[in-house]
Amino acid sequence: SYAVETTAAAYALSDLGSFRVGDSATLLLGRDGKVAAVVTPSQTNSLVYGIISKVESGTYTDASGNPYSAASIFVTATDGITYNYRYEGKDPKVGAMVQVNSVGGKVEVQNLSAASLSGKVSADGAKLGTHTFADDVEILDTYGKNGATVRVYPSRLAGMSITDSMVRWYLLDENGDISRLILKDATGDMHTYGVVTSSAENSFGTSVSGVYQYDAGGVPGVVNGSKIYNVKKGPFLLKMDDGKVDKFANLTEVKLTGVDGFTALSNNRKYAVSENVMVYEVPDNKDYLSSLDLVTAGDFTLTGWYDRPESEGGQIRVILAK
Repeated sequence: SYAVETTAAAYALSDLGSFRVGDSATLLLGRDGKVAAVVTPSQTNSLVYGIISKVESGTYTDASGNPYSAASIFVTATDGITYNYRYEGKDPKVGAMVQVNSVGGKVEVQNLSAASLSGKVSADGAKLGTHTFADDVEILDTYGKNGATVRVYPSRLAGMSITDSMVRWYLLDENGDISRLILKDATGDMHTYGVVTSSAENSFGTSVSGVYQYDAGGVPGVVNGSKIYNVKKGPFLLKMDDGKVDKFANLTEVKLTGVDGFTALSNNRKYAVSENVMVYEVPDNKDYLSSLDLVTAGDFTLTGWYDRPESEGGQIRVILAK
C-alpha cells in the first residue's frame, strides 16, 4: 500500500477518476515514496507485443464531447499485463499475435508474423540454443484460439528441448539476445489440473455419453456430453479451447520417496514439482484438498502425477497423500 500525496493522484483514484478496483495502474512516486501521479500502464509502455485476449464494443468520446462506438481490444503482453486499447481497424481476432504502438493518443496495431526457433535451454536457463536470454526478457506461453496465456521466466524453461512447434514468435535485441518470446503450449501451465471424483461412462448402441465430476484446487467442475474420454477417478489434465474440451486425460503416476521444496524424489530420480501443484489427502479413498507443507511434514505415502516428460515442459501437477 502507498500513501497519496497529491490532489491529482487522489482524484484519479476517487469515484470521479478513471481508475477502479482491479485495474492495472502505474504509480509515479514522489521523493518521499508517496504517490504523486497515477497512469495506465500503456502510458508508460508505448510499444507492447502480445496476444489479443478479448474484443468487445466500447463507447468513447471525441474531441467535441460526442460519444461514438469502436472496438476495444485487450492485449495480454509478454510482460503478463493485459492492456486495453481503442481499435478502429478491421476485424481484430482473439488469439492473434500483435504489436501495439501507442503514441500521442494514437494506437497502431500490427499483426506479427510467425517466426520459428528451436534448441535446448541451458540448465541455468540462460540460453536457448545459441541465443542468450536478455536480462529483461519477457516470455509468454499461449494456448488455443481463446488466447489463454501465462507469463513464464527463463528458469521455468531450464533443461527443456524447445521445438519449432513450441515457438510462435521471438524478437532479438541489439545484442542478438532474445528479448521477447511467445510460446505455444510449451509449459502446460495454463491448463486445469486436479482429481476426478466420479466417472460415469455409458454406451447404448451407437449412443455414448460421459459424466465426469472433478475438483481443481477446491473448485468443483464437470465434463459431460456425448463423448467418452476414458478418464478414471484420480488426477487429470483438462485443456480447454474456445470454451470446448480440447483434451481431457488422466495424468501419469510415479511413486515418491520424498519432496524437497519443488523437487520430488523417486528412488534415484528427481522430478520438478509445479509451483501450483494440487495436493490432496486421500483417507478412505476420498480426496481432501491439502498443502505441500502439511503432507511433507506428516506420515504419508506420497504419489506424484505428471503431465508429460520434464524435457517437454512437464511437471508433477498433483500429489496424493495416503
